[in-house]
Amino acid sequence: MDIANIHSFVVLAELLSFAKTAEKEHISQSTLSRRIQSLEKGLNVQLFQRDTRNIKLTEAGKEFYFQANKLLEQYHLAISLTKKAVGGYSRKLRIGIGYYEHFFLMPFIGQFSASHPNIKINLYQFVYETLLEYFIRGNLDIILTSDQFLSSISENAYKKQLLWQDSWSLILSRDNPLAAYPFIDRKQLRDQTIITMYNGSSKMIRNIYRNQDFTEPFRTVIQVNSFAAKIALVDANMGIGFVPSFIKTESYKNVLLKKIVPAYNPRKFYVLCNSYNYDQAVSDFFRRCQEHWQK
Repeated sequence: MDIANIHSFVVLAELLSFAKTAEKEHISQSTLSRRIQSLEKGLNVQLFQRDTRNIKLTEAGKEFYFQANKLLEQYHLAISLTKKAVGGYSRKLRIGIGYYEHFFLMPFIGQFSASHPNIKINLYQFVYETLLEYFIRGNLDIILTSDQFLSSISENAYKKQLLWQDSWSLILSRDNPLAAYPFIDRKQLRDQTIITMYNGSSKMIRNIYRNQDFTEPFRTVIQVNSFAAKIALVDANMGIGFVPSFIKTESYKNVLLKKIVPAYNPRKFYVLCNSYNYDQAVSDFFRRCQEHWQK
């Protein structure tokens, strides 16, 4: 399958005009038509619906457009890396995380960087929905994320490995009266202020917790948009919060972790990379992350 034909298809799929595409590709419209026909013949599908005035992608064309973009990206990456390989090179590994996943990286990312001196690591933090959007668009090579929005994308689009699925802990100030208990029953939380990263009205947030078997969910709701903000307010004894039990709070001397009874398990955490990834650095990082957290 000719890479020039694939590139012309992508441009035509975006412009939906033979004249504009031919001009941008610096070819004649007849040559462009032959390229599209060659693709359709090779794939044995119709990629475009055409009439005298309009052109649009078929369902097969939409799928091929998605796959063709990934193919072109891999093609250009292969060319670039091959040219740079002669004299040594450095390249970027773009890693994305959500609210808590930096705790997964801290034990091994330094060793990984030291063992891959030609890889420049860029690390980005987003809310989970945005994190997935950037990953789907190809702006991130690998992400560590909760399962909060994973059901919104096709499992064929990514490869994943479970990192953590244990219960969550309660965080509270040493000055909170509940700090005297060795563990906390959910019923003891009804008069507490909950500090949460859930979005919505207080009524909506209480309903979320009620659906998670908190029968009398909290006196007041305080909303924050980061783990740092949550733990800062807990440290100030302004409320309580929930965090995955892999979270470390040693640097916050006034914050305690407590076990909740019954156990609270709202989320799992995964590492993801593209199903069609052929980049050795991504594969190495995925494997290293998997090995460390499967011990």
